[in-house]
Amino acid sequence: MLAAATTGDEVVRYSLLGEGKRLRPTLVFAAHDALNGSAAAGVADLAAAVEVVHAYSLVHDDLPCMDNDDLRRGRPTAHRAFDVPRATRAGYDMVTLAARVLAQGLAALRLPPPRRREISLELFRAAGAGGMIGGQALDLEAEAKALPIDALEEVHARKTGALIAASCVIGGLSVGEDRRRRARRYGDLRPARQDGREGRGARQSDVCDGVGGRRGTSRSGAAGGQGGRPPAGCRVSFSHTGRARPLHRDEV
Repeated sequence: MLAAATTGDEVVRYSLLGEGKRLRPTLVFAAHDALNGSAAAGVADLAAAVEVVHAYSLVHDDLPCMDNDDLRRGRPTAHRAFDVPRATRAGYDMVTLAARVLAQGLAALRLPPPRRREISLELFRAAGAGGMIGGQALDLEAEAKALPIDALEEVHARKTGALIAASCVIGGLSVGEDRRRRARRYGDLRPARQDGREGRGARQSDVCDGVGGRRGTSRSGAAGGQGGRPPAGCRVSFSHTGRARPLHRDEV
């Protein structure tokens, strides 16, 4: 991430080097290691590219026209630390940065062109309208609405789950083996209902609060955000919660 953040834009650096779990790049490395991969440098670039895409999504997700958040992980969001136009532009710049870092990693791995194409498509499809961006659109449409549990699961599976699953797939493909179905299944974090039949437009980041906690993120919206927590009767948790395990070769 430090290498990816060597850009002249201070907003991009601010957004990339904040605190975080780095779950997605960790999954890229885990899947690569599970298949006995050993190309550390090239895989590090692939992992960084995935995290850059995730970081850009957070910058745009926090904007006033979206979630209107003031804080993320205990510090001001990008548009609060700088301003809305610069944060918006930084998010777009990070998309092209991710593509550049990805290409750098694919070249270092010396994978054949068809495999490079598969990895690239995996990342940007997961980030696009059929995945992360589409999930965000569904999330915005669901604001202050009651959703059937299946619709709520679809929001989570696309907005957050698609990129998580893609991380496992990309790590596996980086070794040269194609075990996409199993890797995607391992990375599938579709939420499981605890109680209640409906959710109320609960945002994925709110659901994460209930699972692993999140520090310092404002949903009260000092600048007018609505957000809020899902009602107690509509709590959702990840199906993998409580049964996390090492990523072994026989699972991918």
